[in-house]
Amino acid sequence: MFRFSYLFRQLAHVACAVALTAVSAGPAAAATLVADFNAYPSNERLLTTNYGSGWPPGFGTTAEIKWGEDPTDGTTGGTSAVLTSDAVGDLVAPAGTGYGLTQPVVTAARTATGNGTNSRRQNRSTGGLTGDIWMSWLMAPSADSRLGLNFNGSVKGFGGADNVRVIALGSSFNVYGPGTNSQTGVFTAGDTYLILGLLQMDAAGTDDRLRLWVDPNVGLGEVDLLANQTPLHDLVLDNNIMGTSLDTVGIVAYSATSNPGYLDSLRLSNDSDGFTAVTGVPVPEPSTLALLAAGGLAAMAGRQRQRRKAALAAATAGGVAGGGPLSSTEE
Repeated sequence: MFRFSYLFRQLAHVACAVALTAVSAGPAAAATLVADFNAYPSNERLLTTNYGSGWPPGFGTTAEIKWGEDPTDGTTGGTSAVLTSDAVGDLVAPAGTGYGLTQPVVTAARTATGNGTNSRRQNRSTGGLTGDIWMSWLMAPSADSRLGLNFNGSVKGFGGADNVRVIALGSSFNVYGPGTNSQTGVFTAGDTYLILGLLQMDAAGTDDRLRLWVDPNVGLGEVDLLANQTPLHDLVLDNNIMGTSLDTVGIVAYSATSNPGYLDSLRLSNDSDGFTAVTGVPVPEPSTLALLAAGGLAAMAGRQRQRRKAALAAATAGGVAGGGPLSSTEE
């Protein structure tokens, strides 16, 4: 007898895939924010710049769209800072990641870096992102780097529990905020990495969830990533730390040698196609997934019928040759 249970299991997998795709949809008021630094002046601290796309007006009463170390007043915090660099041009994601975005060269191919030995970060208002927030960035850490992002930070440095920091600390990949969460031996100095993140605000009703992948194969698509590719960090964030929205994002860049490495192509999106916005990989529509699944199941059913016919023909031939009874029984 034809085994329908196998097909039912396959249909269940398809239903899960469609559900995962639907879950990724963001709220009605959504945005995609981009900072790739190629329109920025050379060797310019981010504090004084207003480039990028999708960003809302700046901090406090400032009408400009710009970075600043303190979201409340834009103070500079000393002479060392996060700034732009022409030293390595644009960073390029590893080929095996399937990353599909390119950076337009407006003025020159540039990245963000730091020039100080003390803790420095430059924050920027996001306008208050909620829901599922996809993010990606490229970075090439140094041997003693402190390089990465800061979420909902209000002061320069690492102090306080009012923000979450995702940092390449030399070869380690650390998340600060909900304690210290460290994965060692992740980075090699000078190599470029694709970091992909999914921050789900109030994902469990009160707390938030942050997942981070290093060099995932995004080319396989969002459904495969969520179902089959284990994140390097998968953390529950106390709602008291993050609040109800992602209001600021900052770039952290400093090191003991004043050379933290380079960060490039920062993207955040809580749009319905947020995964595509930060990876360049399109997500199939649920109807497309259903059609592909239906075609695959039909092909499997066809192969099952062909095997049954072949088995029946062989059994019939054997019965005639041996003088035994014919049988039409199917397994």
